[in-house]
Amino acid sequence: MRSRPPTAARSWHWRACPGCQAGCRPRFTIEQVRQRLQTTFPTATAAVKRLEELGLVTELTGQKKNRSFSYGAYVELLTR
Repeated sequence: MRSRPPTAARSWHWRACPGCQAGCRPRFTIEQVRQRLQTTFPTATAAVKRLEELGLVTELTGQKKNRSFSYGAYVELLTR
């Protein structure tokens, strides 16, 4: 059994992804985050924006709506 990561951003990830021990989605949308956190769209947007500012996630689509994000470190680990 894995222990929870120590940093605040990783701790956010564990709250947003309660099934993480069973496998995590390296790509997600703000709507998926909103549903996982059971919060409003603006709150989910702010959380993802903060993760993007920290360099933990990257926006993939280049669009203003229906954006898709990637957790780069996880994807990189999978491609090794």
